[in-house]
Amino acid sequence: MRLPVLAETADWLALEKPAGVGLRAYPWDSELDLDAALNMQLQAGKPELVRRGATLFGSIYYLDPAISGVAVFAKNRDALADLRNRFGSGECTFRFQFVAAGQPVGGAGGVGAAPAPAALAPQRQAEDDPLDGQGQKGLHGVPPHCRVA
Repeated sequence: MRLPVLAETADWLALEKPAGVGLRAYPWDSELDLDAALNMQLQAGKPELVRRGATLFGSIYYLDPAISGVAVFAKNRDALADLRNRFGSGECTFRFQFVAAGQPVGGAGGVGAAPAPAALAPQRQAEDDPLDGQGQKGLHGVPPHCRVA
């Protein structure tokens, strides 16, 4: 899988993370792990990673596997400690953008009609719910195509 490089400095690399791919190995995640995959390929001498001048790749923050968006990886241990500290201390902030598409709620109400009260209630999905129609499981009712910017 090739991921687009969005930005890069001597200390970090920003990639476009697709939904369904994890950043770090956690016991509750069964999806792919980008930290491990990038480091295995770096150790294997993949030219596209070696030429980036990294001694390791370490994710700076955690994005749930169901979320797509920008994933930032440090390229050395000093940068990893510094960047994780900056994100953890609130020096850096996140801006989340939720993009959704849907059908108008109700009968002939059309655009601008007030949604039915049931439509306002948050929809939750049990952890053992079946996969959605696209073959991917949503996270608490949020479809896997949601994006973090």
